[in-house]
Amino acid sequence: MSQDKLNYDSPASIQAFLEQNGLAVSKRLGQNFLIDRSVRSRIVKALEVEEGMQVWEIGPAIGAMTIRLLEEKVRLTAFEIDYGFVRVLKGLFSEYENFCIVKGDVQNIVFAKGLTCAHIWKSTIQFCIRYHFGYS
Repeated sequence: MSQDKLNYDSPASIQAFLEQNGLAVSKRLGQNFLIDRSVRSRIVKALEVEEGMQVWEIGPAIGAMTIRLLEEKVRLTAFEIDYGFVRVLKGLFSEYENFCIVKGDVQNIVFAKGLTCAHIWKSTIQFCIRYHFGYS
C-alpha cells in the first residue's frame, strides 16, 4: 500500500497496512496511532514550524505526523526504534529530500553521547516531537 492509499484517519486502513507489511503494534514500545487528522493539524499549528526548520520526530511509526510535518517543508529527522517501521518509512518518504530516518532508540543514539535536553534545545533543533518514552 502506498502512502497516497494509506488513510491515517482509518483504523481499518492502518490495520490493513500493518498486515500487508508484516508489522504489529508493540505495547512494550508504547506504540499508538494518532488517527484524528484535526488533532495532527492542531499539533503542527501549535508547533509554529517554518519552512527549513530542523525538527526531530521520535517514534513516527507509519508516518501520520511525518507527512504533516513534511508538508510544512521542515527538515525532519525521524528516530524509530522498530526496524519494521523504519523499512516502511523509507518506502513511504524516500522521495522527500528534507526527510532523514535514524534507526534505533533516540535515548541510546543521542543521550548516550552525553547530550541532555538542555544541549538539544540549545542546538539547531527547534522542536522535538516526543510521543512516548518507555522507562524501565
